[in-house]
Amino acid sequence: MASGVEQDLLSDPEAADAIDGGASSHLALDLMAGRATLGDVVGITDEELEALYALGYRYYCCGKYEHALSFFRFLCLHRHTDARSWLGLAAASQMLEDTEVAVQAYRLAALLNSEDPQIPLRAAECLVKLGRPAAAIVALGDVLTLSAGNPELNTVAWRARRMLDRLKTERNSNGA
Repeated sequence: MASGVEQDLLSDPEAADAIDGGASSHLALDLMAGRATLGDVVGITDEELEALYALGYRYYCCGKYEHALSFFRFLCLHRHTDARSWLGLAAASQMLEDTEVAVQAYRLAALLNSEDPQIPLRAAECLVKLGRPAAAIVALGDVLTLSAGNPELNTVAWRARRMLDRLKTERNSNGA
């Protein structure tokens, strides 16, 4: 939330011009107002960010998760509104067994892309590993909801049902 001074600057375009008379002050104000990314402010183009994403993805696919993580961290900082960046950060963190970071990054990815059932599925895997089965069950319910009626997502739904059945069985056997 913007402070009183920031709010005054955000609402007064002439105040922005008075700061330095250039576009950088407008970009900084856009950043504070949530209308721009850090990449926009420092002048990184979408093409450059896409190239960095491709490199991070390639490192991830080659099993070089530490390298991939560096790229995805950079992308999350400079293009914080791209769900793919957060998903990449989460997946690389998960592969490096930093499951708490992975869960947080999956949450952010889900906020930015609430339609992809892979996100809560992967988060559920981490939640199970962290010993939080109740949260994993909720995430798996989201997977089933998001994948319902889409034949292309049958495999995802199947995996979620298998995990859900296993968690419920474990819960029932521990509660008995």
